[in-house]
Amino acid sequence: MPFNLFSKNASRKFVDLIHDVSNKYANLDPPQLIQAGDYGKINNETGQFDREGNIYHNESLAELAGKTPAGYDSS
Repeated sequence: MPFNLFSKNASRKFVDLIHDVSNKYANLDPPQLIQAGDYGKINNETGQFDREGNIYHNESLAELAGKTPAGYDSS
């Protein structure tokens, strides 16, 4: 069966291919807005990012993020 970009598993395949070469996760849902600070999980079936919140909209996390300089390496 030929690969169909718009099939249910196509987005998962895209995420897996990007992760294999970059060790980063991609998002194949262009209409889904992802903002800096968003956090959540990757849906294992679809490969979609499921947003759980944003560190800048959570008071305690926003305060922590504001105190941490950009490029901070804790190691």
